[in-house]
Amino acid sequence: MQEVGQLRYFILKKDERIHNYASIADAINKHQLWQSDEPIYCTYTVSAPQRYIHFLPLLTCPVFAVNESTKKIFDIYQSGIKYRGLGLGDTSKQSLRTYYFMRPPIVDCLSKRTEFYMNDSVKKLVLDQSKIEYDNVFTVKGVNGNYLIVSLIIVEALLAKKLNEFTFVEVECE
Repeated sequence: MQEVGQLRYFILKKDERIHNYASIADAINKHQLWQSDEPIYCTYTVSAPQRYIHFLPLLTCPVFAVNESTKKIFDIYQSGIKYRGLGLGDTSKQSLRTYYFMRPPIVDCLSKRTEFYMNDSVKKLVLDQSKIEYDNVFTVKGVNGNYLIVSLIIVEALLAKKLNEFTFVEVECE
């Protein structure tokens, strides 16, 4: 049950109901990615290129990437996010979309009540709110997987700008 005054946090994911979306075709080495600040170009793939292609505001490929509109919102509410420009394109169609690889702050806020499977993947994520402090966009230290956590203020800002190609999964906090 939500306590009065307790902030709410959500896992931000792409909306699985959307099909035929652009995804990064090139292999991304997430360790080498941050050795330079220069923008990079990657090609994209889609399952049905002859149909309408959705360019989602969030890509997860092993590194998070966001479009310009999402980046602007994140920058208003969260400091310390590192970005690297990404040109996502298709040379045959002469199209290019601007995205940004992002490395949000990593927050050590895992609750002792978090449950894990035998392979160390998360069964039930629980956050210790007292350790989150003022972060509104972050990943969680000590979990395997791509979990981008956002606060309720981020959710509201994204929806207010009609950036609704997301799924928001509320995370339990203590």
